[in-house]
Amino acid sequence: MSYLGMIPVDHCTPYVDPMNTKSRAMGALRIVLLGLLAGWVLYVLGIYFAFSSSDPITYGDSAAVSDSIDLATYFFLAAVAVFGIAALYGKQKAQSLIGSGDPHAWPVYYHAFAALIISTALGVIAVVSIFMSLLMTEFTDVTARLVNTYLPIVLFSALVVTFLLRGFVFRRALPAIPVATTPEPAKRGDSTRASALAYSIPIVCATIAAITAGLIYDFTGTSLTVWLWVVIFAFVGAGIIAGTYFGSQLPERSGAYGLNFAWVIAFTVVGSAMAFGYGAASVDYLHQSSGMSIEAYPDQGADSSFDASGQQLDPRSQVTLVLEPEGKTLDTFTTDVDGWFYETGEFPADLSAGEHTLTLTGSSRDGSELKASLPFTVEDSQVTLAETNSNYVEMSKTLPVTLGWALERALPALLLLLLVATVIHTTLPLRARAGTTREGEQTSVRRELGEV
Repeated sequence: MSYLGMIPVDHCTPYVDPMNTKSRAMGALRIVLLGLLAGWVLYVLGIYFAFSSSDPITYGDSAAVSDSIDLATYFFLAAVAVFGIAALYGKQKAQSLIGSGDPHAWPVYYHAFAALIISTALGVIAVVSIFMSLLMTEFTDVTARLVNTYLPIVLFSALVVTFLLRGFVFRRALPAIPVATTPEPAKRGDSTRASALAYSIPIVCATIAAITAGLIYDFTGTSLTVWLWVVIFAFVGAGIIAGTYFGSQLPERSGAYGLNFAWVIAFTVVGSAMAFGYGAASVDYLHQSSGMSIEAYPDQGADSSFDASGQQLDPRSQVTLVLEPEGKTLDTFTTDVDGWFYETGEFPADLSAGEHTLTLTGSSRDGSELKASLPFTVEDSQVTLAETNSNYVEMSKTLPVTLGWALERALPALLLLLLVATVIHTTLPLRARAGTTREGEQTSVRRELGEV
């Protein structure tokens, strides 16, 4: 056995290539990311059941009445449980690999640790939300109350306690980190060029993506679709990966390392939030609640005016305003990409005496016709409304799940989350290479040996 000072060489850990993504720590990271994806699927299913099984609410009631079994709560419970268990496994697995020479152990440990904190926080939020809903709802069925409220509170609380005890209390102490016996890292190209690219590429890609999105918004006048967000995030994610790669080429950890890590954190937070948000919105699209309203402001003849509006109608469809019984089309409106419109106008100046009706006709997302009518009377050039100055109609129904819906709305939301997982999985080995613990340990040991 040979010695370097007081450190036996055969007790040193072997060299492991940081770019080897088949390490056991990277396998633990994949479990955490799969837990995140599975949690997203369960969350979206929960939103679907929440809409499809929701009871109608009568406006004016002091509280909603819920006597049916709420499956959505249990899908949310499963989502938190799957994500939290995967994070707990990843944390424990990565912790057991610390000191084994696996350069990914520490980064994976920190990622899994953060995921476990998030899942625990989600469990706490769920308990508070269910408790608040308990205070705002009435019930007539004891079984439904127990299953929908008290049992979920117990189960979510049990999850939170389990995560806290297994993840933060009853855990093994972190092992001592042996010294790696790797050679001095080779020079990794022109450090000035690599540093410049590491700093600039993510910013340039984000700037180009922002300008592109702004131009599309200005020229189309519509909000960005989820598929366009996927393209934007893919471009930004590629820039972050490229920046992290060039940062890994530097012989020592620099500010570019921290900047790109901050990019990864921001990308993960925003991307995950948008993935879950668009996932919920994709299910909300199936819960159709189309509506139109027409409101009149009577005055003398042509001075009378009206407002017409609609929401969640068939996107980019035509809405007509017809004067009955003459059958005269007063105006035609076009809904926007989300099925909304709002227009104002004036009554015709040549209204004849007698009874008339303003009829607003449009179509819902499934093609069903929707009409809002407002009767009025003209006498001595004075417009008088029959009953009220407004009329609102609404049509609510649940649309079937189709392949077109999945490709247009659900799939891009899932792809946003996959982009987040891809950026995390790709940049972690690069960060392990750039800021390798083994290099810092080598320097510390050499300093103790008087070699530095």
